[in-house]
Amino acid sequence: MSGANASPTGRSQQVMDRPRLPLIIGFFALLLVVDWFLYFRHAGHFFQGDTIFLLNHRATSISGFLKEFVTLNPSGWYRPLANELFESILYPFAGLQPIPYRIPVYVVFFAISIAVYALALKLTLRHLTAALAAFFFSIHNVNAYTTYDLGFIPELQYTLFYLVAVLCFLRYFENGNRTAYVLSLVIFIAGLLSKEAAVTLPGTLFVAAILYDPVSKTFRARLSRAMRSITPHALVLVAYLFLAIGYLQVQGFSIARMFDSSQELNYGDYVPVVNGAVLKNADVALSWAFNLPRGSWKEWQADSGVLGYLKFFRILAFALIVPVLFRTERRAILFGWIFFWITVFPGLLLVAHFLPYYLFLPVAGLSVVLGSAFTWLHDRIHQYRPILAAAVVVLLFGGVLYSTHPTIQGNIRHNTLLGASSAIASNTLSDLKALYPVLPKDATIYFSDSISPLGWHHDFGGLIRMAYGTDDISAVYASNGDLLPPESQALVLDVQNGRLVDETARFNPDRFMKFSKSDLVLNLSRDEVQVGDEYTLSIVGLHQTVLRIAYTIGEGPLRFFDLRLNEEGKVTFTVEARTPKGDYTFWAFRLQDSHEWIHGDHRKLRVR
Repeated sequence: MSGANASPTGRSQQVMDRPRLPLIIGFFALLLVVDWFLYFRHAGHFFQGDTIFLLNHRATSISGFLKEFVTLNPSGWYRPLANELFESILYPFAGLQPIPYRIPVYVVFFAISIAVYALALKLTLRHLTAALAAFFFSIHNVNAYTTYDLGFIPELQYTLFYLVAVLCFLRYFENGNRTAYVLSLVIFIAGLLSKEAAVTLPGTLFVAAILYDPVSKTFRARLSRAMRSITPHALVLVAYLFLAIGYLQVQGFSIARMFDSSQELNYGDYVPVVNGAVLKNADVALSWAFNLPRGSWKEWQADSGVLGYLKFFRILAFALIVPVLFRTERRAILFGWIFFWITVFPGLLLVAHFLPYYLFLPVAGLSVVLGSAFTWLHDRIHQYRPILAAAVVVLLFGGVLYSTHPTIQGNIRHNTLLGASSAIASNTLSDLKALYPVLPKDATIYFSDSISPLGWHHDFGGLIRMAYGTDDISAVYASNGDLLPPESQALVLDVQNGRLVDETARFNPDRFMKFSKSDLVLNLSRDEVQVGDEYTLSIVGLHQTVLRIAYTIGEGPLRFFDLRLNEEGKVTFTVEARTPKGDYTFWAFRLQDSHEWIHGDHRKLRVR
């Protein structure tokens, strides 16, 4: 490929290098193969926790979906175009079969790769720059998250809308196309309705207007035209903030709290704060941007050799950026870097919840920077050795692919937000289905998961209710601090190494019984009986009282029955042929109107 770099405005389109259409088609075919190898071949995995939540809270009617535009989602977000759209459409046909839900994820992701290509091409008029930008973007580690499941569709949708809005705005600046300008506004609204982070778009458009204004002669004129051009976008943003923050109060956001630097947050708190940790996040972001592990990302990183190559690639990239800044191509470099920092800024404020996939859109800007820098390197070598120039670029970016592949696979298989969550949800649901193909009506399931929590992976019972097709199932999770009423006839399932073990027959729920001190004593008239015999249970001090008795037979589960004491505080039972034989232990009793139990002093009765 040949041709000088140029801006997309103020220069004839004749300077654009024009490879044959088959080359472009071939490049995107290669990109599809790479994407399949890295992400798409894992399409059959089960859902992770966020996706299960969205499936469980999908809209079940058109009116329910439209209601999302005026209310918050149960998650606390205002994302009516992203949170439930595909889930609501696909669930009636696909149920809990994962593959259909991956189709929109992969389609949108590939469309974003095309948009990155188009943006780089628009900014530089170089197909080589566009190809390098799209390739780097497609093989980045953050894509392990965004391509994993439908739960990340808000990130994908808003990114696609954001990039297309920028392209439309640049088209307007290029030739005054009013349709493109209106489209940039409409698409901006769509982005806001997909994810809150789209609020940065007016700032990005302002920078684009300053850098790529083909008409204004002075900086003052550029500034004035830029302000006028983004005014409608700014008004849309104000209206959105009034609705989402002022009226709907998304996530309970507070301006005062955001600037309260004294508050102490726990890891995982989704609270934007302006304090020193923002700069620490920026430092981490700069490492993640070049696929270098920091923080929680270290766990699935490849060996030190791969890490060394990525560090070399970053050093080389910065070294190449410097000379380009002194050439006409610098506008693409400047725009890409400013784009990166503007779009990553909302994530930086989440000082206790900064995650790698918040760099998904920012990496698009970095990709333009790298595409421009390495195109300059290619051109310098191409002057002397054309074949060597192509080989150097292929080897450099091939090295990045080789380096990111193991990290991407590690995240897909083992990341607690991705593969680990899917495996837990899939395995425990399969175990439950194998143990209980059909659940009793109004069943209560108690998960003893204090060591290995299941609640988020199940959407706290939502997965179970979807799998069995009924809302009449109550799921109780020990890890969530849920208490199991001791009298309930619950199915008790222990979690061991991510699998379920049925403990119903051996589970003793006395740990959920609240005991009080009392002088009341339960007595039995006999220690041993057989069929036809009678025995009396008595409690001195109680008369004409209804009680609930907790007892066990042998090593069996805790059982309950109700009785009424007579005027003398007694009740007599006759042992029948159907009475289960064994050693009865009377553990506790409580009065009908009380929730507190009284110890039964382990009174025992043998039925022969």
